[in-house]
Amino acid sequence: MDDCSKIALSCDKDCQCHLVAKQFTNNVLTTLEQIKGETAWKIEIKNFSRLIYWDKHSNLLALLHKEVSKLSVMYTTPPLPKCADEKSLFDGITQCLLAMISSLYHLPQEQGQTLFKQWYKYNISLLSALHEFSVSLWNSQNVAQCTGAVWELCASGKNLPKDNKESLIVYQKQELALVDDAYTELEMAKNTYESGRTEAESMSNYDLSVLVAGFGLVKTAKLLITKSLKSIKNNGHADTVTQITDYDVFYQQLSSTSELVDDFAASLYPPSHKPEVKSSATSLTDHLSCFLETFRQSHFCIETDGTWTTVFENAVKHNHDKVSQLVT
Repeated sequence: MDDCSKIALSCDKDCQCHLVAKQFTNNVLTTLEQIKGETAWKIEIKNFSRLIYWDKHSNLLALLHKEVSKLSVMYTTPPLPKCADEKSLFDGITQCLLAMISSLYHLPQEQGQTLFKQWYKYNISLLSALHEFSVSLWNSQNVAQCTGAVWELCASGKNLPKDNKESLIVYQKQELALVDDAYTELEMAKNTYESGRTEAESMSNYDLSVLVAGFGLVKTAKLLITKSLKSIKNNGHADTVTQITDYDVFYQQLSSTSELVDDFAASLYPPSHKPEVKSSATSLTDHLSCFLETFRQSHFCIETDGTWTTVFENAVKHNHDKVSQLVT
């Protein structure tokens, strides 16, 4: 039996089948486009309470999970709902949609650009999943899969960062993972070439020297991210505007690290091209120096961090000099 025949068993004669469901789909799509094009986000909200805001948000996700589950069962278990009953069925999820819009608009950017950016992306993903779910209800395709996608996002939303410090830590771990990938691949190549295996026979001693010297700079970058992450976890706070802003400033500096490491690491593989190695080494060195300076100016850099930041400053310069001597 096709979809139209199934609907006919549940609907009155001359019914415009799933009109309410399709209208909800349009509303979700309109909301998604509105948020993507929005520029007038609130900077601050008087008497904003972080605790109350996130408590309400958690309740909203739980309610959305419940409403999606209800509709999923109703549209996959015979008899299918009559179209005349759809309005009441969609009242709950419609209220969730309105609450989702309101929630994002009431997260002030003074709580942190890094935090807002993370939740903005999350809401885009959730609305996109909700749109696909609503479509699946009236075309009777992939309902279980689309339901699961919304459930998964509702669950993950409860574990997302609730302040700017937590948001930066998430991004920094992601950046560290990318840098670690480049480091690991480069280490494997270095070990292969140093071992004198067959695949390394075509590599010159000069190329090997450049790779080994460059590996030291990549290793320094990886350790610098790791060490600064530990300090942020231990010493960071997100209670004042200044503290919150520190994370945004540091994020801007952090965000391009993995890309610069990848560019530099790629230039080290034989055969070496001197101008490319020199240029990418200088770019990464300048970036790491700014990285250190930005860290030092933040509230999460305390007095005891002075020793290791000086050590890393010298390590950056030392490793850059080693590369520079080989490619100049």
